[in-house]
Amino acid sequence: MPRSAGSGIRAARAPVQAVGRSAEVCVGLLFQLGWLAVHWIIALWRPETRASGSIGAVVPGASSTSVANDLKGRVRPASGVDIPRATAAVLIAARNEESVIEATLRSILDVYQREDVFIFCDACTDATAAIARRYLPAANVIEHSINVGKSHGLELMLARCIYPAGYTYVTFADADTTLDPQFLINTLKVLRKRDVACAVGQVRSRWYPTNVISVYRTYLYTVWQMIFKRLQSFMNAITIASGCSSTWKTRVLKELEFDHRMSTEDFSLTIQAHRKRLGKIKYVSSAVVWTQDPFSVVSFRRQLYRWNRAWWESVRHYRVGLRWFRFNKWGMPVGVSALDISTCLLTFDILRYGLAIILLPLFVLFPIELPLGFLSLNSRQAIISAILWQYGSIIILAIIVSIVLRRPRVALYSPLFIFIAYLEIFISFQSLISTARSQYRRVPRQDSASPSAWVSPERRKVV
Repeated sequence: MPRSAGSGIRAARAPVQAVGRSAEVCVGLLFQLGWLAVHWIIALWRPETRASGSIGAVVPGASSTSVANDLKGRVRPASGVDIPRATAAVLIAARNEESVIEATLRSILDVYQREDVFIFCDACTDATAAIARRYLPAANVIEHSINVGKSHGLELMLARCIYPAGYTYVTFADADTTLDPQFLINTLKVLRKRDVACAVGQVRSRWYPTNVISVYRTYLYTVWQMIFKRLQSFMNAITIASGCSSTWKTRVLKELEFDHRMSTEDFSLTIQAHRKRLGKIKYVSSAVVWTQDPFSVVSFRRQLYRWNRAWWESVRHYRVGLRWFRFNKWGMPVGVSALDISTCLLTFDILRYGLAIILLPLFVLFPIELPLGFLSLNSRQAIISAILWQYGSIIILAIIVSIVLRRPRVALYSPLFIFIAYLEIFISFQSLISTARSQYRRVPRQDSASPSAWVSPERRKVV
């Protein structure tokens, strides 16, 4: 009789547990959909940006639209358009990039005038400067004997070459960045609008099918830019104008400051533009660039740590996420800050995902009673179901990306993405703790005279 009663109880519990596991999946999906929905709702009440005439102006007596119209009829074989001299410039900061700089310059010169391309060779000990001189005027190749960092190089080129010449637009490109022939014309279609301060291009990972990191970045960039970058652009809440694919209005850059103590300059410039309300930062998916990813775990970790720390440095310095409302001079709220609310949601999602993917495997070994209604993690079966949900979402997204891009290797390597995700989470938490302890990195004095000194990741020759 007791055995029969126990069997009946277990049989009664089985449907409840099944419903609970189904509810876990539904709640997970609803959370993700709700996360996106809140972003769209915020976008419906986003404050107007201060788009002054100085930002929209191109040259005295000419509008942004007139310059875009001037591009019609000027033909160049590769790009189909020839940009008037001293209209748009490209700045490249390079540190020992001889294996990739030639391909980069060839792609850029298919789009820009050679006189409008400038490169800062930061204490290069290889043939980077010599290769650059084959393609550019000698005055456009600036060599520096001390490793001072990318931000110093960009600031120097702006002050010495761009501002005095009266350029209207400036593109920041990395030494390993190759541009699509239509990059600039597609960028200017957006930048010509008076209320746009910066246009951010689509970054694609250069395809190396045997490099797991490149395949992973292909998956990650696709998901991030197809969904989140578009949402951020719609709300004017883009958190980073990538330093390898962004084109700024020069008059906007004049109002921004380079903080050379930051791990990277692009996060800082982006948040400043938002805080000073200098104009919208828009994502342009048709302005495509390709970049090369690290080929070793050590180089990947170093790059990832620098990027993560730069983000947390900017969050701490500019108090991103704490200014949800905008107020007028009388102290009355006039709108919400999509940047701050979006950052809070994104940070919460990162912490939730990171803690879940780290702690859930531990709960399998050491189950604990964690009553959360129908989400109670009070058995190994429930915990394993939650783990499978976390891992499965990575693999399912990778399969979708592989179909969209027609890259079967993305799906093939997807189980390895789980291990890379763990590495990214640990590095993110490490950089967060480091930034909480100190706003800026502590650089050993003997390494360089500048705290922004840098080391380029390993490269492979691009032909």
